[in-house]
Amino acid sequence: MPVIAPPTVLSVIPCDQIYKCPATGKMSLLGTFHFFFTNNYPLAMYPFVIYIITTGGRGDFAFKIEMMRASGEGAPLFSKSLPMKVDDPQQFQFHVASVPGLVIPEPGEYVLNLWADDHLLSTRRMPAHKVG
Repeated sequence: MPVIAPPTVLSVIPCDQIYKCPATGKMSLLGTFHFFFTNNYPLAMYPFVIYIITTGGRGDFAFKIEMMRASGEGAPLFSKSLPMKVDDPQQFQFHVASVPGLVIPEPGEYVLNLWADDHLLSTRRMPAHKVG
């Protein structure tokens, strides 16, 4: 079944790691961040995760996460697809995408784009700053 209606993105949170309590199922996000910074580029990131919450939508689709330059130039620095099936649009969907090794080549503007097949759902700005 193709995308009938794409979901709505409620949050996109990059963080160092996620802990899920075995007793309650609650998620704890550790080391959240909203930009990159270093005094030396290229910046080789340690592995991290992206926590995403969506709601609504209906159908089967590829949920794709990609990081790229805000200008759209060049290939994505990171891209991952996750299969998604939404039968009940009133439910929340929770997604965790592992990012094993991302290299930010230089300071500048970068974005995290979220897609449902060919529908752009969300763009989240992730600037990279040079310090020092």
